[in-house]
Amino acid sequence: MGQPLLDRSHRSVTLTETGRAVLPYARAALAAADAVRETVDAYTGLLRGRVRLGLVSGAMGHAFDIASFLADFHEAHPALEIALTEDSSDRMQAALLAGELDVALLGPTEEVTPPGLSFETVIDVPLAVLAAAGDPLFEGAGGTSVPLAGLRDRALICLPRGTGGRTPPAPQPGDPPCGA
Repeated sequence: MGQPLLDRSHRSVTLTETGRAVLPYARAALAAADAVRETVDAYTGLLRGRVRLGLVSGAMGHAFDIASFLADFHEAHPALEIALTEDSSDRMQAALLAGELDVALLGPTEEVTPPGLSFETVIDVPLAVLAAAGDPLFEGAGGTSVPLAGLRDRALICLPRGTGGRTPPAPQPGDPPCGA
């Protein structure tokens, strides 16, 4: 350029006055080069970029084989970076709405889809209750179902609040502690 753009005279590197003046044009040139590459890739079918995927705690253990899905996706789109996040459903919904996630595998916490989001069911599994043989909880239940009210005074091991079926508006007096 014929002018110094960086000042390296101190322990750090800083822009010179000329460097600060040309910085917006340099950024625009880099953005234009990226746009050219993306346009060419679009015509050849190569996707580039980053997909931010959220997974609810415990998602890896369900019938939906996320590991195989991600491996197949990566094989089909090798230039696309996949960033994984594991969190509660509530926080992932907020991250989706804030644009911090692109897609999430979660347990919806509301009956109605929040504005700005759409859901598609990929796993539909019932909740199960396990207890020791002879537990009075199962008396009269016929071994097939237990009323939710029957769990009210019991300590439970379950997913954290804000995840799918574990989403009361706020802790209520008398709620059993999770993990006790």
